[in-house]
Amino acid sequence: NKGIVILKAEKLPREPCNDQFIFGFSADFWNSSKGVLSKNIALFMSLSRSRDARSKYIQVYRSDVDTSNSANPQWRSDRIPLQKLCKNRKTRNVLLQVFSWNKNGKHQEIGRLETNVNHLLSSQSKTLALTPAQGFDGLLTVRRAEVLHVPTAQDYLSGGCCIHNITAVDLSASTRDTYGTGLNQRESEEIILAIESIAMVMNEFGAESIAMYGFGAILGTKAPHCFRIPIQEDADNVSALVQGYCDTVNSRHFRHTEPTTLSPALKVATMRARKHH
Repeated sequence: NKGIVILKAEKLPREPCNDQFIFGFSADFWNSSKGVLSKNIALFMSLSRSRDARSKYIQVYRSDVDTSNSANPQWRSDRIPLQKLCKNRKTRNVLLQVFSWNKNGKHQEIGRLETNVNHLLSSQSKTLALTPAQGFDGLLTVRRAEVLHVPTAQDYLSGGCCIHNITAVDLSASTRDTYGTGLNQRESEEIILAIESIAMVMNEFGAESIAMYGFGAILGTKAPHCFRIPIQEDADNVSALVQGYCDTVNSRHFRHTEPTTLSPALKVATMRARKHH
């Protein structure tokens, strides 16, 4: 047997976008021949993004079914990422469809509107004619249409946001080996991998400073719930954090404790954030 696999891809926009499209619609339907629709009709709507130049669409949103069982549905306001709806291109074709819901899953389309985000934004509080389907005529009212700007990490950085990397490591008794005589090797490797991953991400954003804390253990004679782990200031972030962790757990003054208490580490992070504010 032979087959063909067709893979379709699309280049993403270079600039990241977290913006959300907020919308709210209502509609009025009637039958061209009978004049009215059944009082027991249940309607829902969907939004689809154009997939290529041949006007093919892929569904990206589906509303709840309007439970009023009337020909004048009013769907609740909702939101969808612009990236998902139109790949951040507000002139890209979007297909809005209204369906009559059936419990057997064979929903019947009764109206549609080919539009785009810019058109919907300019049509707020206006009524648009839907393309008839199955003998039904309808009007769509755009009750709400707006774009909510959600800043990206790049926006924060370009605006002068300073990032301080604080890494807190769980050193409680849960990381001991089966016999309780030393560090669980697998746990240690997973912790090191997590530290490296976090540090490499923070390096991409240019963290102003780095700090490391341990909780759930005792280092020295005192037993604070959260203590500072010394790291090398002149080393790169990844090596400094990993070396600081290894030096701590291999110290003869180090001892696991119970229970695991995270709140002190969160308080330390909050205090440091306020200090740098």
